[in-house]
This record gives sequence, structure tokens and C-alpha cells, in this order.
Amino acid sequence: METLSKSALARADLIEAPNLETLARGLDRSLASHANPDAPVSLWLKSRWNISTRMASSCDANSMPRIDGEEVAIGWRRYSGSAANMAEAAQELRSNAPPASRAKLAGMLATMNAALVQSRQQSETEARLRMAAYVDRLSDYPADVVAKVLHAWPDNNKWWPAWCELREELERVARPRRELIRDLEMAAVALEPERRKTMAAFALKRIPDVFE
Repeated sequence: METLSKSALARADLIEAPNLETLARGLDRSLASHANPDAPVSLWLKSRWNISTRMASSCDANSMPRIDGEEVAIGWRRYSGSAANMAEAAQELRSNAPPASRAKLAGMLATMNAALVQSRQQSETEARLRMAAYVDRLSDYPADVVAKVLHAWPDNNKWWPAWCELREELERVARPRRELIRDLEMAAVALEPERRKTMAAFALKRIPDVFE
């Protein structure tokens, strides 16, 4: 495996387990520019799993993996590495994205609420019902996604968000990691000859809207 300098590892920001912030600003940028090879997620994949990622030569952005020697192109991205490493990297990314506890979610919602303008006085029953409804829905998302979105909401808004507004932002922030996991899992299947017969069904399988 390629040896990386301490300074390169320092730029990776949480090499052992890239967080959502790292993925959101690192992966897509690295794939959009060959001049940025040390973006955090690409560096993490290379240093920990010996997986390379770069722009695909094809502009065909469909979802079916395309085999090219030892590489797999999926949409705009091209991956190379072992099937086992790709599967394990995807599993690590999943395991590092657990939901927050209900108590933690309630605390984050209360903190956000304190920074927002109150449109009207709510009864204690109404406040509890609203809090419970949001906690139930937020528990479908990784803790770091929720923390990022709820912390940032008062910076750009002064009112409590309708759930559809909050969900839109949650989905935007969650997408980079979700897409990386999907790509790694599809590439792992594509690179295992004995499992290629299942590749088409795997590629067409809907990826859940949220992490389990």
C-alpha cells in the first residue's frame, strides 16, 4: 500500500472514519478536478483501503457499472481496487453513520428552537407533539447529518422549519456519503466474476432514502 506523509494524512481530516463534512466537500470536488488528488475522501479510500477514484472517461451517467479491466465506471466516477476492500469500505461508512439517540435529537431540536423567532406561543402539549414527530423522522438520518443541518438552520432562517424543508436539507447533506456507499457496493459486485450475474438486479435495486 502506498505510504503517505504525515502532512498528507493530516489533510484527510479523520482518516479513520471520514465524517459527513469531509465527504460533502471532498469527494465530488476531487472527482471534478484532477488537480486535487489529496481530497479527504479520496485520500482515505487510498490510504486505508487501497481504492482509487477518479473521473470516468465516459460521459454516460447511467447507473449500471461498466467493467474496464480492473476498473469499474459508475456514472461519472471510476473506481479501482479489490472487491473485498470496496465492500468493507462501504460497510465501514455505514457503521460510522449511526442515528443519534432520541434524547440527543430532542436536545438538538431544543437548541435550534431557542435560536429561532417564535411565531406564536405553543401549549406544552403542542410542543411535545411537534418534538416527538420531528424526533421520529430525524432518527432515520445519521447523527452527524442531523447535527450539521440543525446547527446551520438558524444561520439562514428565522422560523421553525416545516418537515419538508428540513428533509430537503437533510437529503442534500446526506447524499454524498450515500452515493459513495452505493458506488462502492455496486463496484464490489461488478468486480466479483461469480456474482456478476446478479449485477443488473443489484444496480436496479432502489437504494433506501435513508441509512438503516
